[in-house]
Amino acid sequence: RSFIRHRLTPAFARRELKHYEKSLDVLFLPHKNMMNYVPCSFPHTEIRTLPPGGELRELPCAENREKGRLNLLYVGNIAPPHYDLRPYIKAMDEISCATMDVITRENALAHHGELYKFDERTNVTVSHAHGEGLHPFYGRADLALAVRDDNEYLAFAMPVKIFEAISFGVPLVVSAGLKVVAELVKRENLGWVVESPQEFHELLHRLVDSPAELEAARARVAGARERHSWKARARKILE
Repeated sequence: RSFIRHRLTPAFARRELKHYEKSLDVLFLPHKNMMNYVPCSFPHTEIRTLPPGGELRELPCAENREKGRLNLLYVGNIAPPHYDLRPYIKAMDEISCATMDVITRENALAHHGELYKFDERTNVTVSHAHGEGLHPFYGRADLALAVRDDNEYLAFAMPVKIFEAISFGVPLVVSAGLKVVAELVKRENLGWVVESPQEFHELLHRLVDSPAELEAARARVAGARERHSWKARARKILE
């Protein structure tokens, strides 16, 4: 398996790229920065950015939200060092007005759950869900959290879960390390970019005290849902 993964698969991938280099008029990538890591130049091909999209979902009823409290949702891996959620979990310990649902895979919890001591947390719960099983969590979320330490991959990575949150009308809180995602959030004002867990802590307190700021963000995300849908991505290809 190691030989196939590390030798044969890359060799076939490079051969496939060479074929594309000769035949494609347009190449769509999650972000154009990815071209810096593609081992072919594509001199005669137009390179376009085309990130993932989301399915338009029914927006949750605002009347069901508890005033004076925030519920956050984190969907993803929890394995350090790249997916180290511990500084943000620690920040949650100091915030009595917020709760967080952490959705991760069973094997990630089995291998790394002890690091987080989820059983000792009073305002953080961990679950396993995927597909439609995620819908209730997005339905009650006030904010969707996405945090990563800086690395090269994040210069072009556009995770599907970002656009899934948008499809449910949930504003985003992302770390600055998620480079191109952070640029998107800033450019379209779809939430907030935090530089540190301390800034995350301060943001939550501010949003609890200023619900109008959160409602304004929710309205902006709701307005962005259609242009970040899979249908909108398909129309981009046809342009």
